[in-house]
Amino acid sequence: SQAERSEPKRQPLLEQARGRFDRGRQLLEASEKYYVETLKQFPKILDPRTEAVRIERRQKIRSELVSTRLLIGTAIREKGKSYPRASEPFKAQLTDAAKHFEQLYEKYRRWLGGLYGHLWQGRCYQDLGELDKAIGCYDDLLSQPVEEPAVRRLATKAGWFQAECLLEQGKFDRVIQQGTALLDKVRGAEAREPDAPAPEEQNPMAHHRHEDAAEDATP
Repeated sequence: SQAERSEPKRQPLLEQARGRFDRGRQLLEASEKYYVETLKQFPKILDPRTEAVRIERRQKIRSELVSTRLLIGTAIREKGKSYPRASEPFKAQLTDAAKHFEQLYEKYRRWLGGLYGHLWQGRCYQDLGELDKAIGCYDDLLSQPVEEPAVRRLATKAGWFQAECLLEQGKFDRVIQQGTALLDKVRGAEAREPDAPAPEEQNPMAHHRHEDAAEDATP
């Protein structure tokens, strides 16, 4: 077939892409180390009455750390997708990516970035054909309150990915049921929303969703 004839030409390009993913991951891991070491310089407890600037600085660094860890997982997943779907390297890379995103979610589940980690954990399972595990991740996300616009965007992605899984399983009635429920939930939240979203809602990747004191102080 034409695909088989073009395969030898694609291999050098694929190897080049994998090398770039590896180099990108190395740079991201260096950034991750920097953020972790920087956070260690802050006391675990800061007084918001007198140290508001330091608290804001710490939160910014934590947000950067979460974003960096999301990107590391993305590099692992994308490298895996460069291999044939049934191959061992594909399975190994996607499994590693799923574990990476799972750890991110477990650590930062109260942060929007942690919820995105759960989304991409589910997507890795979906890539691997482990649809029930993927649907479980998406169910977790669809159960989240959607009052914040950034969380609504996340829920919409989760709903779309889940629908793909359900369609692949032939569960057409559940696709309609879940889609209708999500639409009603989102519309209800939008109806209660002020006209203009708060500025901090514009970054869906890493900003914290709850008070700093509620989050584990370790990086």
